[in-house]
Amino acid sequence: MRYELPAGADPIAAFTLLNHDRYQWDSKFSNRTILFKEAEDVTIYRYNFKLPVGVFSLRDFAEKEIHFMHDGLPYSYVSCIPDAVCPCPKDNVRTETIFAIATLRKEGEKYVSYSVYQYDFKVANLAITGG
Repeated sequence: MRYELPAGADPIAAFTLLNHDRYQWDSKFSNRTILFKEAEDVTIYRYNFKLPVGVFSLRDFAEKEIHFMHDGLPYSYVSCIPDAVCPCPKDNVRTETIFAIATLRKEGEKYVSYSVYQYDFKVANLAITGG
């Protein structure tokens, strides 16, 4: 995903809003619970997607998020935590976050937020057949 920040926007505040604080304004997130927090840099949490994701049923996520700065720009790295640390509720399916990373880049006078992510939504009984 690519988001171009509005002119005059504080790039660090905008990055935080788009990535770390998204659960506060995005209505698709629900039941976000912080399980562990180490300073401002490392957070372990779980949440649900309130609405179905595409053709999938409701999904549970349990993730660790690491924030860091490099060359004056913020980065966020996210991956899943083991079910042993945070078991998935019986009435839900846990999505595995393989990885997600987000950063800002300065392009001329503008800042642009970039994010890349890969999930395993645990889709059962999906078969591709040829004939």
